[in-house]
Amino acid sequence: MALFSQYSSAGLSSPFSTTEFPSSFSAVLVGGGATTRSAVYALFTMGLRTFYIFNRDADEVRNLIRDIKDKEVMQEVNFVCLTEVADVKKFLHGEAAERLIMGVGAIRMHVSFVCHVFF
Repeated sequence: MALFSQYSSAGLSSPFSTTEFPSSFSAVLVGGGATTRSAVYALFTMGLRTFYIFNRDADEVRNLIRDIKDKEVMQEVNFVCLTEVADVKKFLHGEAAERLIMGVGAIRMHVSFVCHVFF
């Protein structure tokens, strides 16, 4: 975005939306590495505050949460760790599912997970 703003006189236009989502909405992310951290930050800047993290390795998710919460600006982020399909069924149904606006896969998504969340 900054690049497009800086060089707007060159006729470049941003392909990105500046839409902000209501903080009551959430996203589900698959993985626990650098791509997931980047996705959390990007979605946080768009207004999201609740993230469901699907990863088989709960320790990796705890490390991700710790790293993100270490940043002062990210203190108001809420995480729910999902390590099994049963967790998806438990946490992503009803009102929570209705407020889910996005899924970001940082790794190859588990077929059962995708089916329970998006279909």
